[in-house]
Amino acid sequence: MKKNKSLFVLVLLILVVITGCSPKNDNVTSEIPEDFEEQTINLENSEEIEAENKNDVEINEVANEESNSKEETTNTVDKTSDSISNNDAENNNTVEIENKEENQVVKITEDVLNKEETDDITLKIEGNVGKELKLSLEELKAMNDIVFEADFFSLNSFGTKKYFRFKGVNLWNLLQQKCEISDDAKSVSIIAEDGYEMVFTVEQVKKQDYIDEQNSEMLYPMIIAWEENKVEYDVSEGAPFKLVVGQKEAGDVNKPQWVSNIDKIVVE
Repeated sequence: MKKNKSLFVLVLLILVVITGCSPKNDNVTSEIPEDFEEQTINLENSEEIEAENKNDVEINEVANEESNSKEETTNTVDKTSDSISNNDAENNNTVEIENKEENQVVKITEDVLNKEETDDITLKIEGNVGKELKLSLEELKAMNDIVFEADFFSLNSFGTKKYFRFKGVNLWNLLQQKCEISDDAKSVSIIAEDGYEMVFTVEQVKKQDYIDEQNSEMLYPMIIAWEENKVEYDVSEGAPFKLVVGQKEAGDVNKPQWVSNIDKIVVE
């Protein structure tokens, strides 16, 4: 009996508990505390802020990567520019060296050609002489014992007066000492490449005292010059030999007697 009562009481208590807790559970479910909502909002805001911060960090990382990329690109461009500049400088130096070498080659070639041209051009002396000669410019210049240099006074057909400095060889000494002019020779013809010709007597060629009407102290021989006013004649402009003679007397028009580009001298 006591067991039955005890069982009954237990069942009753269970029923009371069950029936008594249901309303309370409904209240708990239906009524959410305000502080719980605030905590939820704060949690959401915190998550949003964290997400924004994460985005900012990612943006900053991307910006830094772009900045670094730009710096690397700039450095690459600068290095490339420096490399191009260095290459340009090297190319310029190479071009300068090549141009210098080409100029040296051209200069050497010109010197060789000029020497060959000079060697090919000769002053021919023929006719009534013991030795007919063909003299190159270099051979003529080597005759130091008969070289004459001075300022020659000139007077032309228009009355123009002027001085020219010439260097060459004494014509009479050339004919007498180098060609052995014959004792019975009468005339000496000076003939230019273009055919222009001046004829002198042997006595005129032999004369060593041609004058300068403005300076009575100066006396001159006839000369075959290769240099005028300290400059040698250009072989590209013709044979580099020129007859120069002073005046026979005051007022003598002597400049027309100066024969340029002499090809040969003929003694008769």
